[in-house]
Amino acid sequence: MSKTPQQRHKRHDEGGRETGPALEARYRFVNRLVCIVERFPRSRKFLLGDRMQTSALDVLERLVEATYARCREELPKRTN
Repeated sequence: MSKTPQQRHKRHDEGGRETGPALEARYRFVNRLVCIVERFPRSRKFLLGDRMQTSALDVLERLVEATYARCREELPKRTN
């Protein structure tokens, strides 16, 4: 039985909040990016790979803040 989009993005633990498709997609992207960067040649891994991962994690952090913040209007603007 497949789940509806609302069921897929909802946390089931106590105090959970819907995470949303943007946060879920970005999380999967960061996981794939880490695996890809591990395969970079050493000369590129530590400079380019680190910058890519830092940027991706910054966006993920902003999405988490926007998901769990009480005042959500300003946070997505900072993410862009």
